[in-house]
Amino acid sequence: FRSRLGKSVLSVLMLLCFTLFAAGCGDAPVAEASPEVTAFYEKFTDIAMDEDYAALKTAFGRDGTVKEEKVYDDEKVVTYDWDGPEGAQIAVKLKNDKAVWKEITGYHRYDKERHVVSKDTLSAIHVGMTYDEVKDVMAYDGTLVLESTTMGHIHREYEWSNADGSFIRVGLCKGQVTSVNPSGLQ
Repeated sequence: FRSRLGKSVLSVLMLLCFTLFAAGCGDAPVAEASPEVTAFYEKFTDIAMDEDYAALKTAFGRDGTVKEEKVYDDEKVVTYDWDGPEGAQIAVKLKNDKAVWKEITGYHRYDKERHVVSKDTLSAIHVGMTYDEVKDVMAYDGTLVLESTTMGHIHREYEWSNADGSFIRVGLCKGQVTSVNPSGLQ
């Protein structure tokens, strides 16, 4: 009796450990964004590339956390993070108190009616295409996840995600695709 009980307890503990391990591996399905996370994402999209820290602090209602601070050729560069709901995070880099880079992590949106992110759609996207051409291939708008400006050129990255967390990230500069990066596509 004692050995069967011990084996049962051991089996339950092993199953629990496996479940917790699998949940932490990032392979869990991506849920639709909650209203709180969507509102946080909207703050991200509202950040202008020349916005100053005071405006960011007002928009978020609090100070950001300084992640990096450096001086290059008399130009002060500071990266701030703002934590959002459900693990979402926004990072903004300011150069001489003007935003030059922003990125959101932990936010994934997918169109549950059109799961079109696949190796087939990936093979249809090429360097040199425009955003509208990529949107036509994907059948809906991507999610802006990164934007930066360098020497007057704006670089943007968009993601198209599936419910399982797989996605395609497309980078554009001067309105044309410069990079296409898949993750976890079947």
